[in-house]
Amino acid sequence: MLGSEVDRPFVSQFGDALRQAGYSEAGLRQAVGTSSSLRHDPRGSEVARRRLATGNSLHTLIKAFCLGIPVPKNELTDAVGAATVDFLIRLALVRWEQDTFIPLTAIDAAQDLLIAHDPACRREPLMGDHVIGLGPAPRTLAALTVRLKAGRVLDLGTGSGIHALLALNHCDEAVATDINPRALAYTRFNAALNRLAIPTTRQGNLFEPLADDAFDLIVANPPYVLSPDSSLQFRDSGMAGDQLSRTVVREAARHLTGGGFASILVNWAHGEEEAWQAPLASWVRGVGCDALLLRFRTYDPVTYASLWIKEEAEFAETLDRWLSYYDGLGIRAMSSGAVILRRRSGVNWMRSAPMLSAPIQDASQHLLQIFDACDRLSRMPNTELLEQRFRPRPSHRIHRTGLSRGGSYAVEGQYLETITGIPIRVTLGEFGSRLLERLDRDKSLGSVTSELTPMRGMTSGDITRRAVQLVSQLFAFGFLEIEGSALEPRGFVVGIERKERSLVTS
Repeated sequence: MLGSEVDRPFVSQFGDALRQAGYSEAGLRQAVGTSSSLRHDPRGSEVARRRLATGNSLHTLIKAFCLGIPVPKNELTDAVGAATVDFLIRLALVRWEQDTFIPLTAIDAAQDLLIAHDPACRREPLMGDHVIGLGPAPRTLAALTVRLKAGRVLDLGTGSGIHALLALNHCDEAVATDINPRALAYTRFNAALNRLAIPTTRQGNLFEPLADDAFDLIVANPPYVLSPDSSLQFRDSGMAGDQLSRTVVREAARHLTGGGFASILVNWAHGEEEAWQAPLASWVRGVGCDALLLRFRTYDPVTYASLWIKEEAEFAETLDRWLSYYDGLGIRAMSSGAVILRRRSGVNWMRSAPMLSAPIQDASQHLLQIFDACDRLSRMPNTELLEQRFRPRPSHRIHRTGLSRGGSYAVEGQYLETITGIPIRVTLGEFGSRLLERLDRDKSLGSVTSELTPMRGMTSGDITRRAVQLVSQLFAFGFLEIEGSALEPRGFVVGIERKERSLVTS
């Protein structure tokens, strides 16, 4: 049976054969432009197939386990060996038909890991216990996870086990839970595939199988979709609206050790005119944790529903049913994002930021910097903040846009944007631009604000309040640092592109 202990040597040998052939994130991206399965994309799969050769072990494995294309018996045998092929047949990971092997599983690659999962074929209905691969959500969650040495780590809703396996690099014990027994089987299989220790696996819904266990790190990719259905375990929770996300956030806080972090993917509903972070703020209030709230994107109901049901055979009827469900709950807007918690005694702080729609790599260090900066701000009264000298921190850009007027360029707008860690943008406006230009490592923030000429309708008190608010935000998210810190200033990363009608600095 998939993932059973007796199969571990053969699973590990299969993983060795894949790696020896070059089946890796880099190898897949170089060969076909992606490291995730393309079986759901017939056109993309066909284009990729035409780039692959015959008689090449890596290309044979890519055809089988990335593209889902049947391969000749002799080619797969040459690639992984006859004994491994027999093992794959016994585990029903491939099927033999007339000297051809038909793959029944898919294998993605991320970092140094190979992750097997159920294939998803376009226009074919998914089974209720379908185990998903490495789409954008698990990759984003992996990037938004703090990587500190930990005793116990929980991967809640483990799916194919990616987060439990990543945690094995920096913890003593990884615990993986899922309501789906096939997900736990894939988790054990993937541990063996990568020659890693087998995580502790517990079957059950959310935190039910954990009793009062506490963890130094919790990583959660639960079935957060606002869905009226209960047919797909990875998507549908059976709970109304965003109740699932709220429950996971509040329960995760209860299961954290002191100083422990949790990274949780969430979806939530909010009013069209309501601040997107308002519902999340109510979830984290009083749970004993500091909280960073991140928004990925906001949707209207039609767009949101269509993303999750686009492969449904009866698309129009399903869309009507989902929209009626939202209408009945009074849902007019919903957002996707993440909640990052850290358990800490005392008065807790909360920060929020919209994340740009940009690829995100390892953001662990950036998260730690944000939490450290917000800790410092929480202990620092405004009078002390005004006494500090601030300077630009490395790893971000300043962008300026403007129009050509009378032979010169007039700046119209300006914003800052991170280039490492979490992709965050802060718009400066006229006041922010003036303040930023005057920040001086030899002058306190109070001295700088006293030199600013008030804009129309502003008093000196208004200047100070706005300066404190903006500088706190820039310091919290890593755009500024306080003079005297260990980092040496390198200023802003600036490049210039001139066009007939605009000036773009990036």
